[in-house]
Amino acid sequence: MTTSFFSCVISLALAVGPPETLAAAGEAHLRRATALRVEERLPELEAAHRDFEAAYLKADEDPRYLCRALAAAEFGL
Repeated sequence: MTTSFFSCVISLALAVGPPETLAAAGEAHLRRATALRVEERLPELEAAHRDFEAAYLKADEDPRYLCRALAAAEFGL
């Protein structure tokens, strides 16, 4: 991953809203992913991971958001 990617994530976290809003968006992506066929899940899982990671960064590194980001990544594997 490149530095510009991480800059975008940080910018997104600061611009979108509170961590709870980002986490709720991540949960919505996870729900949509479970309704899709396995071959079609990856974009939703990536979006969930991104939202949870942004919540983690915005919430002063609250570990519960990082755990959800890791769970979304693991689900994709």
